[in-house]
Amino acid sequence: MGAELLGQDWDVRVNAYQPIGEKNKSVDALNTATLTGSSFTVTQGEEVAMQGFDGEVGYRLPVFDVDSGTNLRAYAGGYHFSSDTNGVDDVQGPRLRLDLTFDELPFAWKGSRFSVGAEWQKDDPRGSQGFVSARLRIPFSAFTGDKNPSKTLTTQERRMMDPIVRDIDVVTQAGAYGRSETATETTDGQTITIVNSAGIADTAALNTALTNAGANTVIVTDRIDTTALVIVPAGQTLIGSGAVGVRTPSGMNATAKKKKSALAATDTSLSYMMNIGNNTHIKGMNLSNSNSDGTGTYVVNAQTMSGVVIENSTITSFGATGGGVGVDVRNTTNAIVRNNTITASSNNAGAVGMLINGASNATIADNNFSLSTSGPKTVISGNGTTSIHAGSTGNTTDGGICSFTVAPTGSIGFSTITCP
Repeated sequence: MGAELLGQDWDVRVNAYQPIGEKNKSVDALNTATLTGSSFTVTQGEEVAMQGFDGEVGYRLPVFDVDSGTNLRAYAGGYHFSSDTNGVDDVQGPRLRLDLTFDELPFAWKGSRFSVGAEWQKDDPRGSQGFVSARLRIPFSAFTGDKNPSKTLTTQERRMMDPIVRDIDVVTQAGAYGRSETATETTDGQTITIVNSAGIADTAALNTALTNAGANTVIVTDRIDTTALVIVPAGQTLIGSGAVGVRTPSGMNATAKKKKSALAATDTSLSYMMNIGNNTHIKGMNLSNSNSDGTGTYVVNAQTMSGVVIENSTITSFGATGGGVGVDVRNTTNAIVRNNTITASSNNAGAVGMLINGASNATIADNNFSLSTSGPKTVISGNGTTSIHAGSTGNTTDGGICSFTVAPTGSIGFSTITCP
C-alpha cells in the first residue's frame, strides 16, 4: 500500500509492505550444525519475508525548464523492514536516487517517454547496493495507427503518469532461523559418538569409549593426552576436524565444520601411539608421539590392515635416540595416506616419514614430509615387495631420500625427489 504527492518541483512518496500467506520457506541448503557439548544441534534454514515501509522526498533540479519535457530529479529517503521470526536482523538504511526523464521523444509518438535512473542504498545485512535502470514507454496509440493524438498533456498531467515507485525487490532474509533438533547420525547413516577430554579419565577410558562406539563415526572435540596405546576398532571413522555431514531423526541434513583436535602421547617411553583396524578412517587429527628411552617412536600403526584411510592430519614423531617414524603401513592392502603433514625427527638416530614395505596397491598422495635428524633421513622406506597405486602424486619433502631394497611396482610422485 502506498501514497504519493507529485508536483512540478517536489515529490513525496511512502509505501508500506506486508507479506501475506507463507512467510517462512524452508531452505535445506541453509541448515546449520553446531557442536554443543556432547551433540550436534541442527537448526533449520529458512528464507523469511519481511514487512516494512519506505519513503522518499524528491526535488526537480533546475537544470532544464519545467515545461521542456526533460527533467532531472534527485531523491533522498530511507527504509525499514523487520520480521517476527527470532534471529532475523532488521533491514534499514538510507536510499538515494536520481531520475532523468525525456518526454515527447523526437520522431516518436506523443505520450512516449524515455528515462534513465541510478539508485543507491545501504543496510547492515546486505551492505551497499547500487542499481541502474532504463525505461522506454510507448503509448497504446502507437499500435492503433494514431501517431499524433490530438490531446496534449500539461506538465502536471505528465507528472500524474509517472510510474509508481516501490522498493526495487522483495525484502527477505535467509539463514538458520527455524526449529532446532539434535543430530543422531552422519548423512551416510553412521551413529555419532562425541569424545572429549572432560569425559575421558585416561587412555583406558578412551579405548573403552572407542570400543563402545564400534564401527561408526567418533568425533574428537579437543586434545586428549594418552599414556598407553590407543586402539581404533575396525570400520571406525575418527574425525578431529573438517566437514561432518549430520542428520536428525526428522531428516534434516547439515554440514558441521570443526577445528583440528588432538591425541598426544605424554608417556615418553611409548613406542606405538595408535593402532588402527581394517577399514578405519582417520581424518583431520593432530597426532603426536615423543619418546626418549631409546626405542623407535611410531605414531600411526596400520600394519597388515586393509582399506585404511589416513587423511588431512598432522602426524608428528620424535625419537630422541631410537629414531622417529610417522606412519607404518607395512603389509597393508589398499591403504590410502593423503593430504597429511608428516614430521619425523630424532637427535641422532634415523628419521622415517613412512614405512611401506610389503604394501599392496597403496595410495600415497599430496602429503608434506618434514625430516629432522643428524642421522639418516628416509622419506619413505620400502624394504620389500610393494605396489603403488597410480594416483600417488603431489607429495613434497624438505629433504631425505626414498629407500627401496626391492623396486616397487609403480612410483610415488614428489616434486623434489625421485621415489623410487
